[in-house]
Amino acid sequence: QDQLKTEAEILQLERAVRKADPVTKVELESKLADAKAKKQRNEDNMIQFFDDMTDKQRETINLELSKF
Repeated sequence: QDQLKTEAEILQLERAVRKADPVTKVELESKLADAKAKKQRNEDNMIQFFDDMTDKQRETINLELSKF
């Protein structure tokens, strides 16, 4: 859910950067870079979390996800 909020924030900032005046654009681009870095950290953490799981834990999660 946090990842979805971050992605929405990135989209909003990208739109704002396109419409911004030159002074505001610099500030927004900095915020955009921060949001993209946060998204990447979240993705890296999720990958690391699943890499650290045992095969049995992965199997259990896959079974739970397949119910949806």
